[in-house]
Parts: sequence; structure tokens; C-alpha cells
Amino acid sequence: MSDDSEGFLLEVSTNSSLQVIVEADSRVVYAYLVDGGDTIVGDVWLSNVRAAPEVAPWKSGGCEPPFENPRHLVRVDRDPPTISESSDFEADWVSADAVDLWLAGEWIARLAVGAKPGWSVMAAANGPLARRLEDVERHDVSGH
Repeated sequence: MSDDSEGFLLEVSTNSSLQVIVEADSRVVYAYLVDGGDTIVGDVWLSNVRAAPEVAPWKSGGCEPPFENPRHLVRVDRDPPTISESSDFEADWVSADAVDLWLAGEWIARLAVGAKPGWSVMAAANGPLARRLEDVERHDVSGH
């Protein structure tokens, strides 16, 4: 991907009224919980595509959302999940309004109605784009 306009959008899962969408561009990957096809009711930063900035982009100006997570909020003890248009996501609906997102057998995020932000495996600390996935209880509803 050579510029911010290139990327992809994937529909991962839908329950009766909610849809999980993963969106990537040349800077970041996010997951959204969408109600009724166009209203975002939950979101979470999944990873930066390039090196994390030192200063939060929303503080430094000159950058439009979706924002990259700054270095102090990104885990450095692991590599980010590899996410592409051909990624094999699984969604486990843990309730009518919450879903766990899995990639290649790894639990990577939780989205929930009203949770802005949701929880990401790549979050080192709770911040405005993602909360630590380690802080939520794992619901093992599909054998993971």
C-alpha cells in the first residue's frame, strides 16, 4: 500500500442487527461494530501498519482519523497480527451486543455496543483508541 487511500474493507460477521467490519489503510487497521449498516456503535484500533509515532497524532495535528496509536500505548513485546484482505477472521458473539474477534486461532479483539474504544491484543495500556484485551474476561463460546 503506497498511500493512505489504498486499503481494504472486510465484512467479518453479522448477527441479527450488528455487523463487524475490519478496515485497513496504509497506516492502521481498525474494527468497527456497525448497527443498521451505517451507524458505528463500537470501534477498536487493531494495529499500526507502520512504526508507531512518538507523539499521539491527534495531539500533533496534520493527520486525519483513523489515527495511529502512539508508541507508549502499543505493545512492543509481540509482533502485530498480520491482517490482509485474505485474512481468515472468526467472530464469536459473546452476547447480543458483544463480539470477540479471532484471527488464525488467536483472540485479537473485543467489540461491544457503546465501547468506544473496544479492546485490542496490541494495546499496551488503555487509551483513546483501544483498551487492553487482557483486562476482559475471555468467553470460550466456540472452542477457542
